This record gives sequence, structure tokens and C-alpha cells, in this order.
Amino acid sequence: MYGAKENQLYKGIEGNRGVFSFELNKRELPTALPNYEANRKKIAESRKRLTFKIYEAIKKASDIEDNRANMYVSN
Repeated sequence: MYGAKENQLYKGIEGNRGVFSFELNKRELPTALPNYEANRKKIAESRKRLTFKIYEAIKKASDIEDNRANMYVSN
């Protein structure tokens, strides 16, 4: 879509969930932000939260027993 021309219909674009068509009506340049640092931090924090949630879901779904302490106990 990035290189599409305005007011031209594009048909038969194969995707993961079907075949698509589109027409570009208007092209606008992205708005320049005065400071990207706030957005970068927000995205980084969001990724950290999602990574933690994924880790916790895997931990909850798995059946792992921690036997590391047995290595240090003499029999």
C-alpha cells in the first residue's frame, strides 16, 4: 500500500486471511512530534508488561517442579 497511487483501485491482493482490494483516496504525511521520547518509553513499558504476562501464562500452564534445592542437600 505504501507505493500505491491515488484514486487507483488495487484488486486481488492475497493476504493471510483472504483476498483484499483497496483504493487510496488521500495521502497525508505523518505528523511530526516535538519529542519522541515519551512515545518510545510508552512502547517500551507496554512491551515489558506483555513479556511479563506471557512469562506468567507459560509458568502457570506448565507443570514444572523446582528441584534445585536438592542439589545442595547432602544425603
